[in-house]
Parts: sequence; structure tokens; C-alpha cells
Amino acid sequence: MAGYDLDARFSLVTAPTEEPLTVQDVVDQCQLGEIHDDQRRKVARDIIAARQAIERRLRRQFVTATWKLYLDNLPGEILITDKLPVKTITHIKYYNANGTLTTLTPAATYYQTDLVSEGRPARIIPAYGTTWPSVRADTLNAVEIQFTAGYGAASAVPACLKSGMLLLIANAYENREEIVIGATPSRIANFLEQTISSEDWGAYS
Repeated sequence: MAGYDLDARFSLVTAPTEEPLTVQDVVDQCQLGEIHDDQRRKVARDIIAARQAIERRLRRQFVTATWKLYLDNLPGEILITDKLPVKTITHIKYYNANGTLTTLTPAATYYQTDLVSEGRPARIIPAYGTTWPSVRADTLNAVEIQFTAGYGAASAVPACLKSGMLLLIANAYENREEIVIGATPSRIANFLEQTISSEDWGAYS
């Protein structure tokens, strides 16, 4: 059964309520001691940037958030290979032949899900003995799948991911000179790769 293209379209519905690291975590790691408010604001921005960089690299969602995935049709098997781990499927909606946005409910009647593995794609297929309904063919983003993703609260984010973030932030704080594009990868980059690769993220990482 065919899945969808990896260039899927995602839209953030509800952002995480916290970051995996606090400013104090970074202050302690970098042994910064007492720092001014403007420096604390910079550290907070660096935390966001580091988290986003590693989330993109591993196609992960660290702290729980709600997303929508848009497709143009309903393939035989829907694979969600980004924003992992997917925890719940909130709803699946589609535009029917009359152009009406319709919700597949109750869910168990129409589809079944595989959300077992945190390191593998989430899978959605029609329920046993059923097929997907017809989707209006002339409508872009005709299918909307809303889901929650992430490891949970900040305390649940794997330690290796937090360590990777701290490495990026510390390096950015200590080496503020301009980065030369195409330069030989630094030792910090190699160490970071080893750190975030210390857990099996699955075939899609």
C-alpha cells in the first residue's frame, strides 16, 4: 500500500507549553554564573533554535504539540513520518464529492492506527472490511489529519536529545564568530551527531 510523499504539509495547531531545557539548565552547563537579563533572553532564543534544529534533523516533536497534516487524497496507507512520536489521532476530515468537509466518525468504524513505536512512522489504514471514502479530486489539501505528537512534558524528552541541545547552545555561546559555509565539520558537530544518534530513531530519521 502506498503512503504519501515526504514533502507533506504540516500546520501547527497548539504549540508546546514549555521547552525541553530551561535557561538555568544552560547556565549550569556553560558555567555562566550570574548573567544579565539580555543574556538570559539570548539563551532562551538559543534553546528554541537548538530544539528546532534537532527536531528537524530527526523529524521529531520533543514536547507535546498538536499538528494538522494535509493531503490531497487518501492513499491506501497513510504514513506520518515527521513530528514523531505520534501519540493520538484526533480526527480525519475530508472533502466529499459535494465539497462538504466531513469527519470520519466514529473513528473505529472507518480506520485503524498503529502508534506503537516512538521511532517508526505512525500508520493509518481503513478499518477491516472497509475502504476509504471518495475524496473530491479537484480540491487541494482535501484531507486533514489532526494529531498530537511528542514525548510528553519536558521531563519526558530523552536525555540524549537534551544533551544534543546543550552541545549546540554551548558551542553557539562560546564561538560567536561567523561560520564559514562549506568549512570542515567541527569536532562539536561530530560529537553532536554521535550524541543524538545514541538512540535508535528508526528508519526515517
